[in-house]
Order: sequence, then C-alpha cells, then structure tokens
Amino acid sequence: MITQLKPLFILLLMSFGVSLNAQSNKTAYHPKFSSINQFAQEAYAEDASVLVLENDYKLKFYKDLFENRLRIVQLDQEPANYDYLSSVPAYNQDAMQPKEQFNPSKFNPLNYKLNYFSKGEKLYYRVYETNYYIVIKKFDPTKIK
Repeated sequence: MITQLKPLFILLLMSFGVSLNAQSNKTAYHPKFSSINQFAQEAYAEDASVLVLENDYKLKFYKDLFENRLRIVQLDQEPANYDYLSSVPAYNQDAMQPKEQFNPSKFNPLNYKLNYFSKGEKLYYRVYETNYYIVIKKFDPTKIK
C-alpha cells in the first residue's frame, strides 16, 4: 500500500514546489534604456546633457545598469539586508512618485542616489511599505564597453 502511495506523494510534492516557485517569481520590471533622455531630463534638468547624454561612458554604464543589473521585483519575504528607498536622497523631489501610488514602470532610477557601483553582493532597496524592492547586482567595470 505504501509503495503505491509513493508516486502520488512525489507528485504532490512536485506540484507544491512548482506552486511555491510560481509564487515567489513575480514579474520583474527593469527600466528601458530608450527612456534615458526622459530620465536624465527629469532628474538633472538643464544639466542632463553634460552629466549623462553627452558622456559616452555614462551612456554605456546606464545601458548595462538598465539591461543587466537593475530590477524592480515584488518579494513575498524580506531580504536579510535592505535600505528603504525613502532614505536615499533624490536629485529632483518633484520627480518622485507619491508613496501611495508607486508604479515600477514609471520609476526613474537616475533621480535617486542609489549605490550603482557596489562590487559586493546584490543591494536591495525597499520601496516604501510595499513588497516592491529595487535590486541592483554588483558592478563589474569590465562589462562596460
């Protein structure tokens, strides 16, 4: 009898594992590099060209950041270490999203003084009291080409 239940038990465990995996892998958002002009204008206003748009290295840096290293995700459990986004200074207070209306697709990463140059583990920034986190993977300068 027990040997007959073993395949059923394994099937139940596998489906439970798939269910948990699906629950914790929610859709991740990453900023589009095609929005770099808009992001730079919102954050730096008249200094956008000098600080970002006319600087080849910074354009390559932000392209790598947006496409490979920065994600906004919803997590079911808090990471062991994180900072609150609200503790990070912003360049333009008017470009910040209201706490109650956070929308990851409208988040401007250039507006915040986030640590984009960490060479350690991933960094997490909790977005207010939501379950959204900005996740930044470590910086590898050799990948900026």
